[in-house]
Amino acid sequence: MSGTVSFGGIGSGIDTEAIVKGLISASKSGLSPIKSRAASIKAAVSTISDIGSLLSTLKSSVEALDTANEAGSYKATSSGAEVTSTAGSSASAGQYKLSVTSLAREARKNSTGQVSADGALNINSKTLSITVGSGATETITIESGDSLNDIAGKINGLDGRLSASVIDTGIGNNPYVLQIRGLDTGADNDLSFSGSAVNTLGLNQVQTGDQTAANATFTVDDVPMERATNTVSGAIPGVTLALNAPTSSDLTITVATDAQGLKDKLGEFVDAYNAVVNKIHTEAGYGSLKASNPVLAGDSSLRSISRRLGDTVLKGIGGAFEDSLAAIGVRFNKDGTLQLKQSELTDAVARDPSEVQRILGGSAGQDGVMDLLRDLVDGFTQSTTGLLATRKEALNDRADALNQRIEKAEERIDLQAELLRKQFSAMDSTVAANNATLDYLIRMSIG
Repeated sequence: MSGTVSFGGIGSGIDTEAIVKGLISASKSGLSPIKSRAASIKAAVSTISDIGSLLSTLKSSVEALDTANEAGSYKATSSGAEVTSTAGSSASAGQYKLSVTSLAREARKNSTGQVSADGALNINSKTLSITVGSGATETITIESGDSLNDIAGKINGLDGRLSASVIDTGIGNNPYVLQIRGLDTGADNDLSFSGSAVNTLGLNQVQTGDQTAANATFTVDDVPMERATNTVSGAIPGVTLALNAPTSSDLTITVATDAQGLKDKLGEFVDAYNAVVNKIHTEAGYGSLKASNPVLAGDSSLRSISRRLGDTVLKGIGGAFEDSLAAIGVRFNKDGTLQLKQSELTDAVARDPSEVQRILGGSAGQDGVMDLLRDLVDGFTQSTTGLLATRKEALNDRADALNQRIEKAEERIDLQAELLRKQFSAMDSTVAANNATLDYLIRMSIG
């Protein structure tokens, strides 16, 4: 029993504590196989969690291809640097004529020049109110000791979408200018000023560098358009335009299928799929490869995962080759992993991109292969009812049962050890008493 201190053998001369410890060690050594089994089961639970993480990665790669738009990778190119174009998943092939008249811009308003940025302006208790577009009006109070920098600081402390700074123009005797800027482009975000300090600061006058907020103006296929920002979506379906500068002539935006983009997505899917399969092979065994953890050797749950994943990839959406991933270049290796034959994918995209989209992301009323795989992985990874969750629960129950068995066995051994110590102690006492009697009798006989 833990904490027991014993000095057995004092009466008998026998090291009884060594005997007790030897018996305890021998008894507990018999528990080693059970402890090893419990540890292996706990390691198996950890392995199941690792496989769950790999399946989550696989699900992410599948979800990048589980709609027809996502499966139809496109790229958009611009014929001029004035506009940058990016195709999204909902783009479609085509060419568009684009001309940019003006860019969207934010409002800028400059004050009259002052001698110093830090010197007091001697503006006594005057107010400055600023409104951004149709938003709420924000007001500051300017005291006599305030400088341009102080005023800028007060403006920057407001809640509105604006900022202020003091710039040094380096021109003349009054080079320092308070510049107030809107933070958002677009005609609806212009600045307006009111209050008793407006005239004093010259904000009611036109200053060099002033700028009125304005929308971007451009045409797509000769249709006039406007946007509040220079990042434009919706003008060309599925394409985002970044307007960088006005154009001097028409640009051409070309949207085309992007076989490389689809290759990248499918490559990520193949890598994630193979990571799951290889992990299952390593842990559960495959062919001549022995399971790394005997608890999971030939595990039916893990085998079910790899088998059902393979069946879904193999059968596709119609149970025929032409509706499976094999039709677009995703083929099985002998060990159940996948490989992507890029030339076959390129040919399939060139031949019929809509068919590639259908196989991967489905069509109206019919799921694609990636939809089927997504739902399958969901069933594996549900936090409480999924295949992996129930398998982990069963393993944890087994490990807990073994640990309870070990704990009870160790308690019995400790109790037995304590009983032995008591018995040896009684024996020592008896031997000591007998020895004392014997010594007495010997002394009596000699005397």
